[in-house]
Amino acid sequence: MAVALLAALASIGIGMFIASLARTQVRAFLIATAAMFLLVLFSGIFLPQPQIALLTIAGRALSPFALLPTTHMASALTKVLTFGAGAGDVVDELLFLTGVAAANYLLGALVLARTGRPSAHVWEGVV
Repeated sequence: MAVALLAALASIGIGMFIASLARTQVRAFLIATAAMFLLVLFSGIFLPQPQIALLTIAGRALSPFALLPTTHMASALTKVLTFGAGAGDVVDELLFLTGVAAANYLLGALVLARTGRPSAHVWEGVV
C-alpha cells in the first residue's frame, strides 16, 4: 500500500505540473496520457532498461531512469508480489520513491501556484 500511495502522489505531482502548463482540460488530458505512457514504458515493466550510470551514491549506480517514480514502483512491487519480499527488503525503493514523489509533488504545486490561478478556480468542480 505504501508503494502505491507514494506512486500516486508522484503521479499527482506530474499531473499538477502538466495541468498548470496546459491551456484546456482536453490538452491537459492528452499531454498527461502521453506522459503516463512514457513513464510506464521507461519504467522497466515491459522492456528492460538500458544500463546507463550517471553517478554512484553509496555503491549504487543511478541511471536517468531513477528520476522516474514508476521505476521504483515497479521494482518494489516486483520484489513484493513476485518474490514475497517484506518491507525491509524494499527500503531503498521506498526511499527513492519518497524523494521522487516529494520532488514531483512540490514542483507540481509550485508551478501550479505560479500560473496565477486563484485557488478557487483550481478546486472548481472538485469540491
